[in-house]
Amino acid sequence: MKKKFLAVALAAVSVCALSVGLTACGGEEAKTYEGEYHYANAWDETAPDYGVKVKVTVTGDKIDKVEIVKSDYTQLSAANDAAGWTEENRKNYTDNEQKLLDSFEGKTIDEVKAYTASIQNVSGATENKVTAEGLSVITGATQSTARIILAVQDALADAE
Repeated sequence: MKKKFLAVALAAVSVCALSVGLTACGGEEAKTYEGEYHYANAWDETAPDYGVKVKVTVTGDKIDKVEIVKSDYTQLSAANDAAGWTEENRKNYTDNEQKLLDSFEGKTIDEVKAYTASIQNVSGATENKVTAEGLSVITGATQSTARIILAVQDALADAE
């Protein structure tokens, strides 16, 4: 009798573990949302827009994963010493991008919707600024960080 109970219990746990990719064990289904944020390149109107596209996976009201989706947008500026954006700045961003994306995990939809991000001279903003408690904001790459936050918020706009 104990062996039969143990076998049934192990089977139930296995089914639940296998279903994690599709639904949480509590019955909530993981949902995926896509979003983007972009704006015209103010320095070169023939260049692609600055921006980023993302895919956000959510179960219930918690974020499971944020991924960057391939797009035609310029996600990260080329080095321009005259503007104060160097190869070191670019490397800082690329070295920390995944940490930023991973730091969305476990956050609630409402937490992320409450973040604020602005990019100087875009939509009337006067400064580059990010306010996002608990998020791994990339110091020295405020505009790129802001684009990701705003794209994630766009993806979550229709999330319940």
